[in-house]
Amino acid sequence: MVSRLPRTWLAICCALGLIGCAAESVIEESAEPRQPVEAQASVDRAVATTGDLITYRITVDADAGYEIEIPEAGAEIAGFRIVNVGREEPQTRNGRTVSESWYELRADLVGSYVLPPVEVGYRQLLGEVEQPAAWKTLVTSEIFVEVESVLP
Repeated sequence: MVSRLPRTWLAICCALGLIGCAAESVIEESAEPRQPVEAQASVDRAVATTGDLITYRITVDADAGYEIEIPEAGAEIAGFRIVNVGREEPQTRNGRTVSESWYELRADLVGSYVLPPVEVGYRQLLGEVEQPAAWKTLVTSEIFVEVESVLP
């Protein structure tokens, strides 16, 4: 005859098993050095239907001591209606400043669209006595968006 474990022992064994399975995930920093200024363009959806809102973001991540300039990209956006525009307050994360501009877009016509690359300006601030360094540019990638019909 097989003996049965009491319910309390069974509960303890299950709890210990769950604790062993719940290992913490560790985020490791990349060993590769980062660029002093990084720029990225993104959309919240690459495929949308007519009438959907698409949020287009331009994010710049820079080391302390760099001045950045995100240009207004509204005039370069073709095929979409710009519904809303905004800039987030710069945030400091891990000694770097993250700045972001965003556009809420709506497409009225079905088709394939390209959001053009954005040229972000930046320069290193050298100190109050010296002149700041010359402006340099960093170009984001272009973004492809497909707009489909809501009709079958």
